[in-house]
Amino acid sequence: GNNSKRRAKARTEGQEVSQPARISLPLHIAWAAEDSLGCWEGCPCDPSAPCDSSTANKLETFVASSRVSELLAWLCSRLGDTPSVHLDFSSELSKIDRAQVHRLVDDDRQLKQQLITLSTGTGNARTISVYGRQAAPLIMEVPLDVLQLAARLYKTAAGSTVHGGMPFSLDEIVELCRADQLPEPLASMAARIKEQQPVVERLLAAAAGDDAATIHAVAATHLRILQSPSCCHADSGDLPLTVAARAGNLAALRALLEHGAPLEARDGRGATALKLSRTFETTEAEALLLQAGAVDPEA
Repeated sequence: GNNSKRRAKARTEGQEVSQPARISLPLHIAWAAEDSLGCWEGCPCDPSAPCDSSTANKLETFVASSRVSELLAWLCSRLGDTPSVHLDFSSELSKIDRAQVHRLVDDDRQLKQQLITLSTGTGNARTISVYGRQAAPLIMEVPLDVLQLAARLYKTAAGSTVHGGMPFSLDEIVELCRADQLPEPLASMAARIKEQQPVVERLLAAAAGDDAATIHAVAATHLRILQSPSCCHADSGDLPLTVAARAGNLAALRALLEHGAPLEARDGRGATALKLSRTFETTEAEALLLQAGAVDPEA
């Protein structure tokens, strides 16, 4: 059927498809060449599973999904003697499996003090590793402009199925932006965002300054941007309409409404223009918005 075709297409394109959690999770237990892992006592890896220990400083094995917490506790017990020991789970794990590993570490206070989980890669190549905090690889600082672009893309892509039927995670989009490897349609989205931002900033300044003339001028050349729900500040998520409504700038508000600024669009905090007009008690702005057809949740 259509679902089978979508899954086949996603595999061809290297994208991740929705899969159920696994009963047995493949992984490598690895450590630095100068270290010796020593004692295996208490390691809950499946003794019946085929293991390849031919590679120095790395053991390929499996662990039952019900025993991952035991494996994490065992890892903690080995950090004192072998600080470099860590777990590299296979890319065969589904998102559900990776989320389970993240949660087990994050929800256990003792594990969280000693361990850190790191996800890398995208789509079907995405993996999760678990390190001792003292030996975890350094995480490169992500430039602010990359984080802002990734956040905008994530917000836009979350409402669509752009990744083999599954939305991208924010972490994946950050990695793709940093590596300048955005696939379609994210690459086109990013190009539009970069192209639109100077126009958006001009509209935001006009809304804040109650400058209706500038709004009319922008609408004459960039009406599509003004009418887009994604016409918002890259960092704060502010929309021209919410800025004008919050400030009670009626001239700017009228101009935006005249040119079709989306009434129900929400800013970065999830607020509509009507909600902000009520929160900040700009009653004339509230009346204008209701007259224009804003949905009143209190009606």
